[in-house]
Amino acid sequence: MSENQNEWKRPTGLVWTIEDVARELKVSVRHVYRLLAEDKIPHAKVGRLVRFSPSQIEEWIKRGGTR
Repeated sequence: MSENQNEWKRPTGLVWTIEDVARELKVSVRHVYRLLAEDKIPHAKVGRLVRFSPSQIEEWIKRGGTR
């Protein structure tokens, strides 16, 4: 097994999942759920699923991570 297989690769899709955001922000999935519950992170709901726009997350981070 090569070393690169364990390396985190930034998601390349048009939308990210909660797990993708947690990895990108280097926080727990539970923390992302907390941000969602407090409506502190930009997101969209697709039915029962929560999805994130990578560009909106990047802008959110640039603004200091607050709404």
